Amino acid sequence: MKQGDEQVATYEIAGKTINIYGCWDSETPEGEYDFFDIYEAVSGECLNLGSPFYTKPTQTEVEEFLTMMAKVEEIAE
Repeated sequence: MKQGDEQVATYEIAGKTINIYGCWDSETPEGEYDFFDIYEAVSGECLNLGSPFYTKPTQTEVEEFLTMMAKVEEIAE
């Protein structure tokens, strides 16, 4: 099955560039996406691995997600 992704947005958050990618496969209608992933631009790290967004996230939604993940990491330490 053919799969792909394309960058659909870029946000500046806390001094970092965050890229949003729409992901699709061969069964997805053209111009639509199955889910969205967020990546830190410099490192290329996927910041929401295993927790995809099913609609294109706004900058506010990405900020809230990253804040929540930072709190989860604090608890885990």
